[in-house]
Amino acid sequence: AAARIKRFQTLTAVKPDHPETRMLMAELHIAAEDFPAAAVALGDLAETDPTARTLTLMAAIERGQGADDSVVRGWLARALTASRGPQWICDSCGTAHADWAPICAECGSFDTLSWKTAPAGGGALPNSAEMLPLIVGRVKPPEDKDETPKPVTADLAVQDDAQPVDYDDITGEVIEVPQQAKAQN
Repeated sequence: AAARIKRFQTLTAVKPDHPETRMLMAELHIAAEDFPAAAVALGDLAETDPTARTLTLMAAIERGQGADDSVVRGWLARALTASRGPQWICDSCGTAHADWAPICAECGSFDTLSWKTAPAGGGALPNSAEMLPLIVGRVKPPEDKDETPKPVTADLAVQDDAQPVDYDDITGEVIEVPQQAKAQN
C-alpha cells in the first residue's frame, strides 16, 4: 500500500491542494488502512466542498477510526443529498454520464457533454460501490439456531442419495413427489 502511494507522488505533487488530488490521497490512505493520514489528506473538503464523494470518504475515515455507527450514518445521510461534484453533463437534456462520449446516450445530441457540477441529488457516482465495503464493514452471517431442516431448493447440488422432488411452477414451492414416481427414478 505504501508503494502505491509512492507511485502517485509525482502526479499528486503537480497540484497538491486540488480537490481531486486530496480525495485521491484520502482514498489511497483508506485503502492502506491509514485513517489518520486519510483525514489529513482530505482536510476540510467535507466542509468547504461537500460532494457525495467527500462525504462518503469522511464516512469511511470515521468508520476506520472506530467512530460510532450514528456518526458514520450521519456522513452517509449527508452524502445522499449532496452534489455529485463535476461530471459529464449533457447541455441539452441534463443527463449525467460516467464517461465522455461524442453523443449523449439519452437524447442523442452531438458534442453536448460538458464537465460541470450537476444539481444536488442528480445521478450516481461512477465506481462508488468500490468504497462500500470500507463504509459498511463486513456483515456477519446470522447465526442459525433453528435446527429444523431447510426446504430443498432448485439451486442446491443434487446428491447421489437425494430423493426426487418437483416444484410448483407458480409458487416455486417443493411438491411432494408421489411414491410411484420415486420408484421410476
